[in-house]
Amino acid sequence: MKYKIWAVFIFLMSGFTFSNEIKLKSDTFKVLKYKGIASHKFSETEKGLKVEVKSSANPMIYKFEKASILKEVEIKLKVIGELKLKESLQGEKKNDDFRFRIGLVYEGDHNISSFQKIFAPEWLNELFKLGEGYKGVDRIQFYTTYQDKRIADKSRDHYFSEYLKETHNLKIDSNGFVSHRLKPEADKRVLGFWIAIDGDDTESEFSVELQKLSYKKIL
Repeated sequence: MKYKIWAVFIFLMSGFTFSNEIKLKSDTFKVLKYKGIASHKFSETEKGLKVEVKSSANPMIYKFEKASILKEVEIKLKVIGELKLKESLQGEKKNDDFRFRIGLVYEGDHNISSFQKIFAPEWLNELFKLGEGYKGVDRIQFYTTYQDKRIADKSRDHYFSEYLKETHNLKIDSNGFVSHRLKPEADKRVLGFWIAIDGDDTESEFSVELQKLSYKKIL
């Protein structure tokens, strides 16, 4: 009888979602540094976290306490300034800058050996650290803003790594605001967020104020 009651409880709760809003502070994210590339300037504001870019690039990682299936991710931000893009498509080599990319790190079957860790770049080792204690990592699924309208709403496998995929669907309005709700894959657990803000390829200067980052997880 107790088993039946517990089973019914689990069934009823399985459709419930729990909202989590991330506090946007200077120490919220683990910030990585690329060798030979300048770093962003970070500062807290009344509305969130400001990132000032000057020919710079830094990945920002947020690891979940527990891998979860997400129903929705909501982001709000404001962008000031534009990229100095080249004539090639935005995202191609030497033109691979985006003012904001939010990545969902999905759990999967890929792992890295101790020997491979020795030669792997720091960002790749950090990616696989997110999968420690789980089966492994599938990929980072990025959703990006776009300045080049030729790539609007298009997706790609990134040339840089098999673990990076992108969809260019975050529209910046005429006042520089982005407000978007993402729908993650329903059958994959998310290990964390991976944010990339880049201006190094195009030697661009701009700022991004991240004002909201929240998610709804399914029990």
